[in-house]
Amino acid sequence: MDRLHRALDFIDRHLSEPLDLERIAGAAAISPHHFSRLFRRVMGDTVMGHLRRRRLRRAAQLMRDGKDRLLDIALDVGFDSQEAFHRAFKRTCGITPGAYRRLAPDVRAAIDLLLVMPLPKEITAMTELTPRFTDKEAFTLIGLTQRFAQGRTEDIPALWEGLMARFEEIPNQIPGRAYGFGSMIEDDEGAFDYMAAVEVEADSQPPEGMVRRQVPALHYAVFTHKVIPDEKGGEPDLSTQLPRSMNHIFGVWLPASGRELAAGFDFELYGERFDPATKTGEIDIYVPVLRQA
Repeated sequence: MDRLHRALDFIDRHLSEPLDLERIAGAAAISPHHFSRLFRRVMGDTVMGHLRRRRLRRAAQLMRDGKDRLLDIALDVGFDSQEAFHRAFKRTCGITPGAYRRLAPDVRAAIDLLLVMPLPKEITAMTELTPRFTDKEAFTLIGLTQRFAQGRTEDIPALWEGLMARFEEIPNQIPGRAYGFGSMIEDDEGAFDYMAAVEVEADSQPPEGMVRRQVPALHYAVFTHKVIPDEKGGEPDLSTQLPRSMNHIFGVWLPASGRELAAGFDFELYGERFDPATKTGEIDIYVPVLRQA
């Protein structure tokens, strides 16, 4: 967790400067994609959401002192303008900075609770998630992509349903190889892109409305997620189960492993040990890591 702590300290020491995901991830020496996922899993917020909240919290402290103009406070905590500060403060706290400054101290204290950092998400140790390490050759995917709001993993099954409805349109498929790719689009809202796809021969072209993605050869830590049956006999809720495994991988295993993430993307492989009709069986989660000497 030392790298995450370095990044948090870096944010606090540079609040008044222009900061973006790349610069903050650089302080942690982790790729922006993987830093986004690690941060969100451990801290319960996006990188930029955390940055905005830290700036607003410092601004509230300065406003309680009552000595500086709002424009000076806005610039001092890293906002480009008073208008940007005004919008961010009102969106988070429900009132404008000027109205906050005029509140009685006891009322202001209630507003201050909205600026407290969210507690890190609870991450349960899952001892059965012990990885194996393997090299995977480059491969090609064709599928559908969609952007989702932060935390809206429950909407992902509908994307898979859309892919299955057009399954026969995809040429040159390699049987038994479906993939789920998630990539963070780091912004204040924590949106992310997700791709539901199948593996195809390298020269295959996507049907209209689908996309083609080439994944390079990489070394991976591979975790097997065993689907937990629904207690009432219904379909298992993968949109809940898989994030729990991801929380463990990025929040527990990775910080303790001493492993370094490699440039690339983690993904889910729905192979021959997974039954798409009943959503039961096993799903392999691939996380790109550097090969150890």
